[in-house]
This record gives sequence, structure tokens and C-alpha cells, in this order.
Amino acid sequence: MKTEWRIKASDILAAVAIVVSLFALFVSFKQLWLQEGQYESQKKENQPIFDVTTYYDKVKQDSINDTEILSIKNIGREAQSMGIILCETFIKFEERYYQDRQTLYIPIIDYFASHPDQPGLIGEVITDITEGNYLEFKRFCDECEWNSLSLNRFTCQLVNFVKITYTDIYEDEHTVYFENGQKCSKDYYEEIVKKSREDFHETYFKMCDLHFDDLKRYCKIRKNYKKGR
Repeated sequence: MKTEWRIKASDILAAVAIVVSLFALFVSFKQLWLQEGQYESQKKENQPIFDVTTYYDKVKQDSINDTEILSIKNIGREAQSMGIILCETFIKFEERYYQDRQTLYIPIIDYFASHPDQPGLIGEVITDITEGNYLEFKRFCDECEWNSLSLNRFTCQLVNFVKITYTDIYEDEHTVYFENGQKCSKDYYEEIVKKSREDFHETYFKMCDLHFDDLKRYCKIRKNYKKGR
């Protein structure tokens, strides 16, 4: 009987030791998890926050707003370094004929093209003043309106993307995307780029050189109408 009691006691002690070991392991994992969570939270708090805005000003003329100015500011933590800042502009051009609609994303290469090569790390990152860009866009809008007939209607609006690449203080690289000043996803940006290239391939336009007649061969609704109706 004494031998049996000793065996049972040793089993109990071994079981207790296992439980204690497992508890210690659990505590260690929990502490590690909490530390990692705190680290990730700290990383999020120490990221730049970009404020992307545009406003209009009289740069070339005294009477009307002729220039849309792009301002990018970092109102968060300082970045370790700034990478490529890409300003990519499309004109969303729509043709409507009854229930038919065609949308083109016209690639513009020089709407925002006058920003510094070395952006700032905090506060003002870049300010782009491409003189007369908005005046030229309004001219194109007027051409679209003049060419809108009772059945065929043409409208256009600017789609400005800003792609910002930076390295944070933890030496991690990030890329953020904005559409007309609002954050957007990489997938959405790439979808618009893809749609534009499907129609225009490697053709790009300067804002000052773009005219309504340049788009005639890309407009498919009227061509289909003439052939099939």
C-alpha cells in the first residue's frame, strides 16, 4: 500500500509540474503577444499622415481662377525618407446617346508637373503650381459642351491621383494612394489606369494640346450608330 501511495503522489507532482510549466508558457506567450501588439500600435502612431488638397488661384490672369494648385502636407509623424510622389491625371470623358454610354479616361501628362524633386519630410511636402492648367481644362470642357448635340451629350471631369511612397522611422516602406484628395485603394487606382490603357494604349495628351477632335476616333457610340442603325 505504501508503494502504491508513493507512485500516485509522484504522478500528482509530475502533473502539477506540467500544469505549472504550461501556465508559465502561456504567460510568456501572452506577454510576447502584448508586447507585439504594443509595438504594432506604436508603429501606427508614428506614421506620417498626408493631407492632399487642391485650391484655385489667379496666377496667369487677374480676373479669373486659371490655376489649380496641388498641396501635399504631412500632418503626422516625420518620415525617414520620401520616395516617388506620382501625380497622375485623367479626364473622365463620357459620351451619351439615349441609353448608351461610353466612358474614356484620357491620360494627361502635365496637369500637375511643377513640383520639387526633393519633397519635405514633415509639414509641406510639395506644392505644385502648374500655371494655367485649370484654364486649359475649362477650355476643353467648353469644347465638349459646344459639340454636344440634342442626342449626343459629352461631359468631362478631372480625376487626379496622387501616389506617395515613403519609408517610416522603422525602415518599412509604404505606398498610399489618393483620388481627388481622398484616400483610395491600390486596386481602384490600377483599375482606372487599366481602363485608360485599354483605349489609349501608350498615347498621352498635354492639357494645352488636347482638343475635342482628338477624341473622335476613340468615341465608339456614334460609329456603332452610323453602322448599325
